Amino acid sequence: MSSVTYLGLEVSANGIKPGQGKVEAIKRFPVPKNVHEIRRFLGLTGFFRRFVPRYAEIAAPLSGLLKSDREFIWSREVSDAFTALRDKLVERPILQPFNSKKRTELHTDASSRGLAAMLLQEGSDSKMHLVYAISRTTNETEKFYHSSKLELLAIIWAVSRLRTLLININFTIITDCQALVYLNTQRTKNAQIVRWHHLLSEFDYEIVHREGAKLAHVDALSRAPMEYEFDKDPVDDSAIMSIWETNRNENCEIGVFIIIDDNQEILAFQFRDEEIEAKRKILNKPASQRSRDEKESVKDFEISSGVLYKRIGDKLRYVVPKCMRKSLAVRYHDYGGHQGVARTFELMSRRYYFAGMRRYIKQHVHSCFHCLASKTRPGRQLGELHPIPPGKRPFHTIHIDHVGPFVRSSRGNKFVFVLIDNLTKFVILVAMRDTKTANVVKSLEQFVCDFGAPVRIISDRGTCFTSKNFRRVL
Repeated sequence: MSSVTYLGLEVSANGIKPGQGKVEAIKRFPVPKNVHEIRRFLGLTGFFRRFVPRYAEIAAPLSGLLKSDREFIWSREVSDAFTALRDKLVERPILQPFNSKKRTELHTDASSRGLAAMLLQEGSDSKMHLVYAISRTTNETEKFYHSSKLELLAIIWAVSRLRTLLININFTIITDCQALVYLNTQRTKNAQIVRWHHLLSEFDYEIVHREGAKLAHVDALSRAPMEYEFDKDPVDDSAIMSIWETNRNENCEIGVFIIIDDNQEILAFQFRDEEIEAKRKILNKPASQRSRDEKESVKDFEISSGVLYKRIGDKLRYVVPKCMRKSLAVRYHDYGGHQGVARTFELMSRRYYFAGMRRYIKQHVHSCFHCLASKTRPGRQLGELHPIPPGKRPFHTIHIDHVGPFVRSSRGNKFVFVLIDNLTKFVILVAMRDTKTANVVKSLEQFVCDFGAPVRIISDRGTCFTSKNFRRVL
């Protein structure tokens, strides 16, 4: 068998290309007559967008008909886009299979219109061949980034999208921005750059500068992006790796897709952690040969199928090594809907454990740029202030209110009627038996006789200030 069809792709010694069954479905797809059929066609072709350069630009007329405010009109432009997209996939373009043992380069570029990256690997002819091409448009905020910051954003986005291929291998990042070569040596106080640098810390990479003229292939892709900013691949709990082994007898490459479950994934990370390895050695000793300190250090820890667990109650939790904590926080918070600290901790603690997990998650959530930029604080928000302008003359605007009740005086008074001038802050205090309207009106009449009638009276709208008798006096 020279090739095999898997998940809609045809894998052979020559590379990867769209499967014949899918291509036939695209070739025979009827001309869409409504929005629903256009959505079906774009969903079918979008699965193979990695094979079609400038996919978004070609499909733009079709995507435009999906808008709710657009009338469905099958114009010549839309018809040409449908035909062009169908013809490009019928040609069945080929990508080279990924091999983790070969020299790998990630070429990135950015412009105000979009970000782009190409993953290339050295072939048997000692030349670099395309493995994967990705791009997306920039959002309204990113369009105004400085060019160096855009180039760094392209690197961060590319390694995040291709993480399952780039993790645990050495690769070279090729960029046309000379400033990014010094990323690892220069310190910055910019919190966003620090977070981006922290995301790159789990990769084994080297940044190399290359002139823009020599990166025309990826530069063109960034100026004709293929994916919208919000397009992201779904995240699964299991990691998918592509391992390409060499068949010595036939001297050809065979693509073997291995799906690694959670046990195998965490086991691979645990073997690289010195602290976990120390606990593993203690647990492998007979209980009679362990010291008191060793028994205390491995209390509630167990090994099952080679994986170290922490027993909490009646359930076992995976013990997470340090090198895996960041990726878990990103998986459960960033890719899990940017939920709060409590919810993210609840989801992670169902399956995983490490000391200080809540504190680590809190630090990650509070430093998440997306949450800082778009989320509001829970609960009731503070209202806007409406300042009261000062009066134009003394006693032009006055504030009135009652204070009390106090201990009854010898004359039977329990409240104090307070009157304050808005401009001079002059205060008048009048003792009263109660807060009825009659006493308030009497005090205001005396005030008018002494200082003149105010233009504006401000109160807390108590019943004595909103009654009919009070309004009649005014």
